[in-house]
Amino acid sequence: MRRNIDIHQFESFLKKDHMILTPGKRLAREIVEAWTTHRQTTESTPSRILVEPVDAWLERAWINAVEDGRLPLQRLLSNEQQAALWDDIIRKDVSRNHSFSLTQPRATAIRAKAAWDKLSMYRGSEISDLWGHFQFEEDCVVFARWARKFRDQMQKINGATRYQAYEQLLSLPAESTPIALYEFPELPPITRTALEHLSELAVITPKITSHHDTAPIVRRFATREDELAAAAEWAHSMSALPDKRTAIVLLDLERDRAQLEYFLRAQFDCLDAQYNDLPVNFSTGMPLGMTPMFRDAMIALQWEARPLPRSDWLALMRSPFFPGLLSNASQNELTVVERLFRSGITEISMDQTLHLLTRSVSDTPLKAILIALRSDKSHRGKKTLSAWGQWIRSRLQIWRWPCRASLDSIEYQQLDRFDVSLDALGALSAVLPIQTHEAALTLWRQSLSNIAFQPKTPDDSIRVMGPLEAIGLEFEGMWICGAQQGVFPRVPRLDAFLPASIQKQFDFQELNGPRLLAHSQKLLEIWCAGSTETIVSYHELDRGLPRQPSALIAEFESTIQTGWFPPSRWLAHRQVEEMAVDERVPVAAQQSTGGSGLIRDQASCGFKAFIKHRIKVTLLGSEAFGFTAIERGLLLHEMMFYLWHDLSSQTALLDIAETVLLERIERAAKTALNKLEVDAERSGFSLRARVGESCWQLEQAFCIDVVTAWMNQERDRTIPFTVVSLEEESALNISGLELTLRPDRIDRLEDGRRIVIDYKSTAPAKSRWLGLRPQEPQLPLYTFLDQELEGIAFAPLTRDTQFIPLGNDLGLTQTPEKSLLQQTKGWAEDWDNLVAKWASALEELAKAFLAGVASIDPAPGACQHCDLKPVCRIEQIRRTQRSSAENEAFE
Repeated sequence: MRRNIDIHQFESFLKKDHMILTPGKRLAREIVEAWTTHRQTTESTPSRILVEPVDAWLERAWINAVEDGRLPLQRLLSNEQQAALWDDIIRKDVSRNHSFSLTQPRATAIRAKAAWDKLSMYRGSEISDLWGHFQFEEDCVVFARWARKFRDQMQKINGATRYQAYEQLLSLPAESTPIALYEFPELPPITRTALEHLSELAVITPKITSHHDTAPIVRRFATREDELAAAAEWAHSMSALPDKRTAIVLLDLERDRAQLEYFLRAQFDCLDAQYNDLPVNFSTGMPLGMTPMFRDAMIALQWEARPLPRSDWLALMRSPFFPGLLSNASQNELTVVERLFRSGITEISMDQTLHLLTRSVSDTPLKAILIALRSDKSHRGKKTLSAWGQWIRSRLQIWRWPCRASLDSIEYQQLDRFDVSLDALGALSAVLPIQTHEAALTLWRQSLSNIAFQPKTPDDSIRVMGPLEAIGLEFEGMWICGAQQGVFPRVPRLDAFLPASIQKQFDFQELNGPRLLAHSQKLLEIWCAGSTETIVSYHELDRGLPRQPSALIAEFESTIQTGWFPPSRWLAHRQVEEMAVDERVPVAAQQSTGGSGLIRDQASCGFKAFIKHRIKVTLLGSEAFGFTAIERGLLLHEMMFYLWHDLSSQTALLDIAETVLLERIERAAKTALNKLEVDAERSGFSLRARVGESCWQLEQAFCIDVVTAWMNQERDRTIPFTVVSLEEESALNISGLELTLRPDRIDRLEDGRRIVIDYKSTAPAKSRWLGLRPQEPQLPLYTFLDQELEGIAFAPLTRDTQFIPLGNDLGLTQTPEKSLLQQTKGWAEDWDNLVAKWASALEELAKAFLAGVASIDPAPGACQHCDLKPVCRIEQIRRTQRSSAENEAFE
């Protein structure tokens, strides 16, 4: 296998013990490793190796000068400390000046720091009347205010930035230390000046290859996903060849890394059990705060300060690093989760969880932890960041983090960085005063984001790098992704925080189009020189918008590549696919399996009935704002039950005075609301607190209006009636299937006929009772129980009060009712014929459920509010069916 670098390029300087300075750590590390290996094979006595990044050498020179007394005593602030100081200044300024607000103060702080660094690296402080240039643009005015506060704060804490330290080095006597500088990329002016002042500088020129000597292979793709998938497939094929070092360079590393990692894991089969076996080395690593171990730790610590969103709470309960509810869940613990989600609350507090645990679970580790946390109030008040670091450590010990029995290799490597993260948090005490609990956690999260976690991988791993990290390295194959116009080279861009006059005066590289083009041109030549085969790719569409290739590769002929989906491994599996024998599993004939909802679900979709009533999967409730449709329906049902329990007939309704009826309706509303609240409290939450007092009163007024209007409708019925049944439970055996039915109400008309009424919060159509798969089978099922039934009706409890009846001359409407043949649109001639057709259709549905029919064949509209679409994959089935139909039409 070839070395990572051409050591002969540096050999003459290394033999003389000259210091070699590189633009970054990676190249310095590769030089040290290559030279060590080279000397071991040629000489028995190891020699001193002097290789460092440029900034590390200059910072060390400044520190030595301070310690020797040659420069005044100051504290050199890290990038993280500077960013924290900028962030603090900006947040305080925004809170005092209400003329604007910021959605992302942290991102603004990083941009402000970058602008200040640019001023420093070009020695902007030497400009006469510097701040006078900032008075013409609003962004510049604001930045100047922040910058002066930053400067004053730096003087107060006696701190210095990197470029201020370099400027101080120029006050020292000139030196002639022999140094060799790898000259690409171009150094900032102040850095180059400081180097030349302190050394006798020699230059190491990178090897370059002209396009005319070695032309790169250019490939174009339809989309960004196609391009990244092809690069991953190429890397996988290269890894199968012996002694082949390969690299993928992402020109937009921040955006493309996650997508490329997924494709690489898919190629190397490292998505599941082999997740930690990916033979890929990512140059930047993953922010420590994004790893599951630290992400869950942050969620746990935040929970003390405020309730957690549902997704965060569920992630904490499922985390393998915490003793959550779902680690080894019992039925009681699952019930706690179900109740919390069924409550409709959007955020779950520690008190709510502890309350339900106390009521439902005898003893769990989580319960003991929550009791200990609630009795400790040490998270209140303000502390130094060092003290908060100790608090974080002690809190996570209470949580038993990480409680996993055995950590794998990568998790151990992550845990090793815990102390580093707390040290980084404590270091911010140098620039920030005492902080609150919430502010300290925010700063710790930022510290975790600044610490890159890089799993240790073998030396022969595939490299994934940014554009500058590949400089000076050598590979057998290199794939450069994302060579788009506007990315390679970048578009010249003004910095909004700095006046254009200053940027033009110093000729910032970001503003100079020819310099950006020359920089990218040289990058490409260096890459081609360091790789036996160089592939450059681009895509033509990005988020639906057309994209053009970089001007640097436009002259080369490109080859179009096919899309990545479906993956080749899927196609390979399709050749021989193993399928389990699809046998229906009948249920016992005497088993009670549910109410009318079972038949409704079987009519709607056999698969839905199978999941809900055979497997009995419990679906978690969704978030609720105000009263849900179910809660409103229960409220109206309770009110109607209360009223008709007292009245019992139309005669009694007609005899009661309007004022008395209104009082009863208002009392019914209060009684029904109180019952809902009691039921909610039994489930561990307060419905009144969830919806708020205003919503509670509005809902009460709305229900009073609706029920008042509906009672007037009941008064206008043309045939007198008596209520003979209110929500009485009955058992029904249909084709061997035991069902439990509970009709809302059964009325007996003056002529002895009986009708069953079902309250609804909406107004369904009559067609939902008809057909071989009736979508509302509840009322038709009652005809099996009561032979005297002569009609059914929906009673939609809405402001538009009107019965939706099915039957002959039921007296429910003011207008003459059509014949049954017209009402059913020809499906049934008379009531007896309709009942017979219902019996046939409903018995077939019951038999289908008993036989285990679970086909994915939804009725029209059945999928609109169904939660099972991710399981049944109906959308994928429909796409396949449409595609097949289109292909047949084309053929």
